[in-house]
Amino acid sequence: YTMVSSSAASDVYKRQGDSLPLTLLWQAREQPSGTLSLALWLEGNKDYPLVEESVGGRYPSELWQAGQVVRQWLVSRIPESVPPGSYQLKMRVMRNGQPLPWGCWQIPLGSDLDLGPVNVLQ
Repeated sequence: YTMVSSSAASDVYKRQGDSLPLTLLWQAREQPSGTLSLALWLEGNKDYPLVEESVGGRYPSELWQAGQVVRQWLVSRIPESVPPGSYQLKMRVMRNGQPLPWGCWQIPLGSDLDLGPVNVLQ
């Protein structure tokens, strides 16, 4: 699989309880094996989980064909427990519960992808 693009915007300003929509565009480089899931969270002095679900949402990766492009819409909410401040929106993709590494060409980038800043307002 490859994440082709995301709709994460730079300098997002939200309040506690606000929705945080995100569109992900995936492409299967080959027939996916295993169950792929993703986790989104806000990272700051403390991590705040937002959502966990199958990669592909209602059309899970196990059904994809090689070369197929799949659009996934996610909507999470900023938890009421998140204090005002600056955070990074992070994503991790897992296969059968184990983190998968990201890479750019042949350079490993780790298992967590930074999708951009989120500023939680008072």
